[in-house]
Amino acid sequence: MSNDLIEIPGACLHFTHVDGEGDSAAGLLGAGSFGKVECATLRLQSGSEGPAVPVAVKVPHLCAEVCADEQIANELSLIKHFKGLPYLVQCYGCALLEGRPALVLERAQYGSLMDILIARTRESESVRALPPGLCCRWLRDVTGALMYLHEQGVVHRDLKPGNILVYQGLRVKVTDFGTSKFQRDLIDDDCSGTLVYMAPEVRAFLRAVPTSDIFSLGMTAMHLFSNSIPPIAFRSAIETFSLPFDPDSGWTRVFHDDVANKVRAIINECATFEDDKPEDYGRPCAREIHGAFKSLLLNGLDMMEEELKIIEVGVIQQLNLCS
Repeated sequence: MSNDLIEIPGACLHFTHVDGEGDSAAGLLGAGSFGKVECATLRLQSGSEGPAVPVAVKVPHLCAEVCADEQIANELSLIKHFKGLPYLVQCYGCALLEGRPALVLERAQYGSLMDILIARTRESESVRALPPGLCCRWLRDVTGALMYLHEQGVVHRDLKPGNILVYQGLRVKVTDFGTSKFQRDLIDDDCSGTLVYMAPEVRAFLRAVPTSDIFSLGMTAMHLFSNSIPPIAFRSAIETFSLPFDPDSGWTRVFHDDVANKVRAIINECATFEDDKPEDYGRPCAREIHGAFKSLLLNGLDMMEEELKIIEVGVIQQLNLCS
C-alpha cells in the first residue's frame, strides 16, 4: 500500500462471524467475481476500548488477478477525496487481510437499492411499487453524487441499484468505484459496467463519457419506478435505445398519470443516443437531471418525515423476511 493511504491494522477489525472458511451468511454482505464484502466492526483505538464503528470490508479473492489489487488502489485514490460528501460512500482506509489490500467502508444499514427491490417482490402487485416521492428523492441524491464526480472529471461506469446503498432515514449514497476513471484516462474497447444498465456506446466498445452514467441513471430510474429490470436494455440494436418508451407500458401505471409523464420524459432524455454527438450523445448533464427531480419534489411530490418513517419501518420488515 502506498504511503498516502490510510492504513488500518487488521487487529482493529472484528468480523461478526467465525468459522473455518471465514464466510457465513450472517457475515457476508455481498460477493461477486471481484471478491466479497464482509460485515465487521472497527475500533480505531487499541484493545477493546473505544467506540465500535460498523463497517463493510471489501476483500478481493485470493485467486483474483493482479488487477484486483489495482482496482482497490484505484478506488482508494478516488474515495479518499470524498470525505464529508453526503451522497458518496465514505472510506475509513485500507487494511491488509489474507495477504491482499481490503477497503474498509462505512456500512449501510439497509443494504443496497437492489436489496430493497428484491425484498419488495414478495409483496402483492398493488403495494409492490415504491412511492414515487421516495424514488425521486433517491434519484435527486444520486444525481447529486454524479454532479460532484463529473465536475471532478470522474466517470463512475457502473451505476446501478446494487451500487446505491441505503442508510438510516432512507438516505442513499453511491458506492463501488473500482472501475471508475478520470475521463482523461478513458479509452475505447473498455466495456466496464453491468450490461443491463450500460450505455449503448459502452456496449459498442466506444469510450465512456460522463453522460454514459446518465444513461445508467435512466435505467436505474426505470427499475425503481417499475420494480422490474428495464426491458429496453436487452435490445440488441443500438439505435432502439433512443426510441420513446411506450406510454401504455405497465410500469407507468404505478403512479399518477401527470407524474408518470414527467418521469417518463426524464428517463427518455437519459436514454437518448445520438451517435453524431460523441461528447455527450445528446443526453443532459447530471446537474440538469438533478434539477428535474428536485423540481418534481418541490412541486408536491416530496414526502413528510412521518411518511418516510412509516416506509422505513416497512422496508426493515421486508428485509428481515428475506434474511
